[in-house]
Amino acid sequence: MLLGTAEAMEQHGNEELALALLRYLASRFPDTESGRVAASRAESTKIANGAQGGETELKVWGATYGIWLGVATPIAFDADNAQAYGAGLLLGGPTGFLLGRALANSRPMSLGQARAITWGGTWGGFQGLVFAAVADFDSSEGVLASMILGSVVGVAGGLVAAQQDISPGTATSATLGSLWGTWFGVAGSIMADLDEEVEVFTVIALTGNAGLAAGAVIGSRVPLSRPRARMISVGGLLGTVGAAGLAAIAEVESDNAALGLMLTGGVTGLVIAMGATSDYGTDEGSRRARAGEALLNRHGGEWFVATPLPSPVAGLVARGPGAGERTVSWRVPLLSARF
Repeated sequence: MLLGTAEAMEQHGNEELALALLRYLASRFPDTESGRVAASRAESTKIANGAQGGETELKVWGATYGIWLGVATPIAFDADNAQAYGAGLLLGGPTGFLLGRALANSRPMSLGQARAITWGGTWGGFQGLVFAAVADFDSSEGVLASMILGSVVGVAGGLVAAQQDISPGTATSATLGSLWGTWFGVAGSIMADLDEEVEVFTVIALTGNAGLAAGAVIGSRVPLSRPRARMISVGGLLGTVGAAGLAAIAEVESDNAALGLMLTGGVTGLVIAMGATSDYGTDEGSRRARAGEALLNRHGGEWFVATPLPSPVAGLVARGPGAGERTVSWRVPLLSARF
């Protein structure tokens, strides 16, 4: 019955709901014929959706980038009239949206390929800002011109990279790797007591790009799924914030000691999360198929954490005011074990 419902949802265009239901069936009834059919159809549905999953990414980012260009370009050219800014605001967003849509319609674009383009533009703009700081640009016009040029170069690089098949996990891993590399560069610069702005931004550029490259390599060689890459990064974030909390509780007075503790906590969190998520699998849907269980699960001889599926439960009030009355509550399973 549920399998038929999923098929009906897919036929009526509700692919996401159909995919969620198929994954639920596959996780709850893995040893039944319906469960195996659901798992197979969930995988085929995921692949079909993923082939063009980058369309929304390109449209949204294109519109946002267009709005930014509409404001940044008049400033970069030192425009002194309101009409230039008005035209930028009026035309930037729609133009970016239309260009993003045209790019998405030019060929099937996966989410990973689209993310390579969009993050290439974003990261390129940031690299332009870093270059402006290293080159000691004094004017805001020069800084914005450098950022615009950097973003254009980044988009071009993303377009070249998108000629290859890029999984969502690899794209996410590269994106998060660049952010972690930037954080390591900022913290390292403070700990090294670098006073010169050129030195600080040079270190940030080097570590950020190293993180981007490392994330791309790890994401493609391991390989990582998108959920696993994000969970690993969350582990690092929890380790960093937790270490900051410990430093505050211990009243660590040295900034270098506090930063060192935070870096250690972050790296430890990343390593632990990578080991703890080793069963997430290599594809986008493998881990999500386990959603709908309890928070902590033991199935097939292994422990794993999943998203619990709340369900309504009818019952009677046992005691106190309203005893004996019917009530409906929500049950959120915390533990599920199969031996």
